Amino acid sequence: AISGRGSSIVLDERKARRRAAVDAKNVAVISTLRLMLTSGYRQAWSIQKVHDLVSAARQNSRMGVPKEDISLLEKLLNS
Repeated sequence: AISGRGSSIVLDERKARRRAAVDAKNVAVISTLRLMLTSGYRQAWSIQKVHDLVSAARQNSRMGVPKEDISLLEKLLNS
């Protein structure tokens, strides 16, 4: 069970995201890509560094990107 005020969870798998939306309505669900983009922004990383980290995660860890975040990925990879 997941509960708590101000809680969040990072999920990329479609089934898990759908399940969390139903079972844990008070929990913010974000993707790994959004976590990496937000971290990069807050740490003032260069776009190239974020690009390299996301590319490595996709290649080496098979990081998935939810369909609602595909446009973010495309913008990053084309920058």
